[in-house]
Amino acid sequence: MNLLTIQGITRSWKMHVFNNRILWLIISLLAIVFLFLEVNRLGDFDIYYQAAADLYNEILIYDKLYGINGEFKYFGSPTLTILMMP
Repeated sequence: MNLLTIQGITRSWKMHVFNNRILWLIISLLAIVFLFLEVNRLGDFDIYYQAAADLYNEILIYDKLYGINGEFKYFGSPTLTILMMP
């Protein structure tokens, strides 16, 4: 290998690392935005968590309506509900 080949490999490797950092930065920013939006609205996680709390308190989770206005029935798996119990 001559000096030009080594410099080309080094430059290529640096660009690869730089591109991966940019990709991870973009993914991280999108994840933060998604989590921020999920916290500020009633999403699926809240419904699952409410159902898990109700199951812990021995309330029938499939008869109760969930959500801010009570418009959602719980259709989740009992196994998932047990795993999410507080």
